[in-house]
Amino acid sequence: MANDNDKLFEFMTKMYSEMKEGFSSVNSKLDKVEERLDKIGNTVTSLEHELKETKKTLYDGYKQNYEISSDTKELVSKNTEDIQEINTTVSEMKEDINFIASKTIRNDSKIDKINEKLKAVK
Repeated sequence: MANDNDKLFEFMTKMYSEMKEGFSSVNSKLDKVEERLDKIGNTVTSLEHELKETKKTLYDGYKQNYEISSDTKELVSKNTEDIQEINTTVSEMKEDINFIASKTIRNDSKIDKINEKLKAVK
C-alpha cells in the first residue's frame, strides 16, 4: 500500500508540475493578449481622435459650401430681377423705335408730297 501511495504521490506531483507549467504558459499568453489589447485600445483612441477631426473638417466644409450656395442663390435671384428689368426696358425701347420709325415713314411721305407740289409749282 505504501508503494501505491508513493506512486500516487509521484503522479500527483508530476501532474501538479505539468499544471503549473501549463498555467504559466496560459499566463504568458494572457499577458501577450493584454499587451495587444492595450495597443489596439491606443490605436482605437487615435482613430477616434482622427475621425473627430475629420468630421469637424467635413462639417466646416459643408457649412462653407452651404453659405456659398446661399450667396450664389441670392446673386442669381438679384441678377434675374435685373435681367427682367432690362428686358422690360428693351421692350419699351423697341416700341419707341417702332413708333419713331412709323412717324419717320409718314414724315418722309409728307416730304415727298411737298417736294412733288414744289416741283409742280416751278
